[in-house]
Amino acid sequence: MMAGPEVSQILGPNYNLIGFDPRGINNSGPTVDCFPNDPNARSIFKDLFFSDTSNSSSNSLEKQYYAADLFGQWCSESFRKNASGQYVSTPAVAKDMLSYIKAEQNAAGKPEEDAKLWYYAVSYGTALGSTFAALFPNNVGRLVLDGVLDAQDYYNLGWKTNLYQTDEALGTFSTYCHQGGPQNCSFWGPSAQNITDRLNSILFKLQDNPIPVSGLNAGTTTGLATFADLKQMMLQAVYAPVQKFPPLADALLALENGDGSQVIEGILSVSDAHDVETVIKCVDGYHGTNLSSLEAFEHYVALLEGQSKYFGDAWPTNSNNVLCRSLKLSTSDTRSFSGALLS
Repeated sequence: MMAGPEVSQILGPNYNLIGFDPRGINNSGPTVDCFPNDPNARSIFKDLFFSDTSNSSSNSLEKQYYAADLFGQWCSESFRKNASGQYVSTPAVAKDMLSYIKAEQNAAGKPEEDAKLWYYAVSYGTALGSTFAALFPNNVGRLVLDGVLDAQDYYNLGWKTNLYQTDEALGTFSTYCHQGGPQNCSFWGPSAQNITDRLNSILFKLQDNPIPVSGLNAGTTTGLATFADLKQMMLQAVYAPVQKFPPLADALLALENGDGSQVIEGILSVSDAHDVETVIKCVDGYHGTNLSSLEAFEHYVALLEGQSKYFGDAWPTNSNNVLCRSLKLSTSDTRSFSGALLS
């Protein structure tokens, strides 16, 4: 509900906005932990899988692929002892939503069968909305699905349709930075092309020369500002440009001057994502796209790099579909969606 005021302004004052956490997310149970009581194993996995892009080095792709096996093995063992992780699927959440609107009808003394869902969602929430509409078409009121995720690709565990035009989206950073002027964009240059060229130069240098950050200055953290870190920061920026283009500009200016602290401080690392976010993808897409061979993963990365020169090699640690390759679930217990979605 962080965007509640903005959404309320768009929809008007006649609606009560109700937000909720899907199963396993934030304040909702069940708790899904693939590395229970073993922070060392989790740390080793994160360092192996998330620290590089798929082409950062001559063996980074292979390292990612084989590190993914660790996640699958640990999650499978965790589910063998506690199967709650198999009940966090998107169809299960859609059924929860049906329960919510029926409960609202009951509280108002109205018939359950007349319950209607009025729903606004972005990103993953659009897949949830499409799923609800497919499962419970008679309970659909009004759905607004914005920034639509390809639900068919999502349920196939493909994650192959998310990078179209992301390079163009990044190009708007240079355009708007130039148009905004030096007073509004710290990485300003005399032309949009100048800004793009300098950004590319920073990326090129970082690929083989990460910038050490001592952490001795107040508010900074010890570490290396890396090529992969900057790629992730850029990817997050195109996802939320209004909020994140200005910090990206500041970080690029600092990098240009040999200071990597703002990249380290500014990036919300994908490695900090909770296990449940990946497990939901895995459960929803179980028996979907098969990345069970190194060759298949290589082909997947090559496909992504063909879609985006900036983000193709960074997307595998965001989609995380390769992490599902060794996950073993009880087929009878999965809650995957197998019906037809709205087109």
